[in-house]
Amino acid sequence: MGRAATGAPQRVPTAGSANTLEPTGAGRDHAPGSPFQVALDATADGILVVDDTGRILIHNRRFREISGLADPDLAGGDGVAALLAVRSRLEDPGPFLERVRKLLSERERTFYDVLSLRDGRVIELHSRPQRIGGEVVGRVWTLRDITEQRRMQDALIASERRYRRLFEESRHALYISRRDGSFVDVNRTMLELFGYGRQELLRLNASDLYVDPQGRERFSRAMESRGSIRNYEVELRDRYGRTLDCLITASTRRSGDGTILGYEGIIEDVTERKRSTEALRQSERYFRSLIENALDTITILKADGTISFESPSVERVLGYAPEELVGKHIFSYVHPSDLPAVREIFARTEGVPGATASLELRFRHRDGTWRTLEAVGKNLLHDPVVRGVVVNARDVSERKEVEDRLLHDAFHDGLTGLPNRALFMDRLQQLVKRARRAGTPGFTVLFLDVDRFKVVNDSLGHSVGDQLLVEIGRRLETCLRPADTVARVGGDEFAMLLDGTNTTEEAQTVSERIHASMQQPFPLARREVYATVSIGIALSDPRYRRAEEVLRDADIAMYRSKNAGRSRSEVFDRTMHDEAVAMLELETALRQALERGELVLHYQPIVSLLDGRPLGFESLLRWQHPRQGLLFPDSFLEMAEDTGLIVPIGLWTLEEAARQAVEWSMDGAGPYIAVNLSSTQLSQPDLVDQVRGVLERTGAPPGSLRLELTETVVMQHAEAAVRTMERLRSLGVALMIDDFGMGYSSLSYLHRFATDTLKIDGSFIGDIGPNGENSEIVRTIVALATELGMEVVAEGVETSDQFRMVRTLGCRSAQGFHLARPVPAAEAEAVLRRVWTLP
Repeated sequence: MGRAATGAPQRVPTAGSANTLEPTGAGRDHAPGSPFQVALDATADGILVVDDTGRILIHNRRFREISGLADPDLAGGDGVAALLAVRSRLEDPGPFLERVRKLLSERERTFYDVLSLRDGRVIELHSRPQRIGGEVVGRVWTLRDITEQRRMQDALIASERRYRRLFEESRHALYISRRDGSFVDVNRTMLELFGYGRQELLRLNASDLYVDPQGRERFSRAMESRGSIRNYEVELRDRYGRTLDCLITASTRRSGDGTILGYEGIIEDVTERKRSTEALRQSERYFRSLIENALDTITILKADGTISFESPSVERVLGYAPEELVGKHIFSYVHPSDLPAVREIFARTEGVPGATASLELRFRHRDGTWRTLEAVGKNLLHDPVVRGVVVNARDVSERKEVEDRLLHDAFHDGLTGLPNRALFMDRLQQLVKRARRAGTPGFTVLFLDVDRFKVVNDSLGHSVGDQLLVEIGRRLETCLRPADTVARVGGDEFAMLLDGTNTTEEAQTVSERIHASMQQPFPLARREVYATVSIGIALSDPRYRRAEEVLRDADIAMYRSKNAGRSRSEVFDRTMHDEAVAMLELETALRQALERGELVLHYQPIVSLLDGRPLGFESLLRWQHPRQGLLFPDSFLEMAEDTGLIVPIGLWTLEEAARQAVEWSMDGAGPYIAVNLSSTQLSQPDLVDQVRGVLERTGAPPGSLRLELTETVVMQHAEAAVRTMERLRSLGVALMIDDFGMGYSSLSYLHRFATDTLKIDGSFIGDIGPNGENSEIVRTIVALATELGMEVVAEGVETSDQFRMVRTLGCRSAQGFHLARPVPAAEAEAVLRRVWTLP
């Protein structure tokens, strides 16, 4: 995007010039249906071209498809508006906007980003400046949909991880080598077999393991000529010099053009087996010895499925002695759920001599448990020696457990064991699709947030906080039916999915059950902890398209519940969404207001009750909104606090007040200006450095500024506040405690605060009178401040009677509408020369 033209006029390319940029349809070559536009629309990437003012010049069909923008979105020609429309489709628009803003201010910059859209797509974004004769005249934006590429990459990574896990966990010695014999990789069993550490073995050549120096060459020749070998007999030497009789089963590794890169194989130590069977190599005893030592079970079945032979290894794998199974029907040991598939494969294999089939099935162990077997069967019924179906089976129960555990962990919360956000959203999306069909049952989503959970973490520690979340999850499960779902979707956030429930009454019934379950304390860390939850409810609606929309609305309702007092429930209605959108727009507008200079300060005088002259001014923030006019802090300050904008706004306020103090100073003397500090600002670790920087940049004398902190803000973190206030005071800046008397009891800290002035809260001044209770309160505060050497300002003086009373009670300065309302700086200058008549 180009930046808006400012200052000197920008050169605009003329039609027909080299590299000329024209609006879509502006020239003959760019008209719809023109060769240029047809070629542009045929590209796989989305293209958008804007000029230096941000006006859209060219866009193609693919840009509209990828961005999701319709022709009406682009017809106005406003590139910035188009970007804002794109932003609404992003999962996380904040960082994108920040980078785009930076780009707009750096015209020469080339930009690259990867964007995640709410619809699940992943978009690659490029932006580069467009030049004519070396001058930047616009910008070209390119979008590329890389969703499928990203999915393929993720699938490849998952596959590689699975391969690595199986490679490392194999009970066989596995290796991968280059053609020259140097090792690429070995597994743990290989290291255990030869007694080497991983790095030691990887530094060796395969030939170093051969007892016969020529053995590796013979092995290589066999591999080169045959491509693979099975049970290749060889003598290898381990790290301690012992000779191992081994069988190698290996195959070649080739490049895409067929070139042999190296070998990969399995090494089986058959030293003991070879010694025990050497004399019986040609006999049946040798065959049976192989079966007894096999890792797999070998079963021979008759045509009707009766077991005619079972290898001795079955006792190790399944606990049965071979004779216990011979003569029994195989199907009686298969899990009922797997039986149909087993029967179907057996019947299909039986009718085809020599046919093989593989499957995975659950087989009953002798102890009654079910073991998962990976079986391969071959039809040798026609073989006059075998006359049966030979089945080789391997117990893969542990591997399946690992896979199932990984699958479970991927969709369940590691702390509570509940379904996680991914599983919850998957189930919710299924119900959203179902609800769009007429006549199907509805659903309800409850979004729950634990009230004041941070207090538990901060006071009792994160381990206790984790225990609390686990216990809350268990209680929530007791509040639901078996068909419903409760999930942990965030730190202290839970969500519930009620299938077949779609009325406010039903949802409120469940909510009341939840609130009731929270009435009992949670016994944690040898103490009782109470917890409540705020609940937002969203009922199914055919207008919902995506699960995210339902959860978003339940979340909005939850915040309404929390703002209404916590430990309650609210049902979502469309006005809540409108308010949420309005708040988002307000946040955006407030960010822009700071950038565009829409924030202003008004000033209310603080008048001396000794001579009637103004001592100083309190600076009060205002927002000169371009459409709504002058806005007071009540309408936007809470938003600034919640979003963190209060920090840059507070810094701007401080700097603007300091600049104004310099302007009003007269021969180095002038009225002070009081600036309010929020709790967020007070907690900033660099607050003192910020104030020092403001004084240095503006040249304002430290005494010209007074920082106001409310009593409540100071007492929230009293000890830290004392240290910060002392450091601020050391700069020469005076401090004031605002709204004194309305917050926490701060009398025990008051003498420790580096404070110059107390401002009596206006609520005391409002009811002040000759015989009023507040008169004694004001007189006490004045006496206390005098004893501590502090000044006192009476706030909220709105009548002449109040003006007279605060002076009678000993206040030396006052502030309020009776004296003057807050006014812009230009009008406040006249106040500097005014003298009030004292009562």
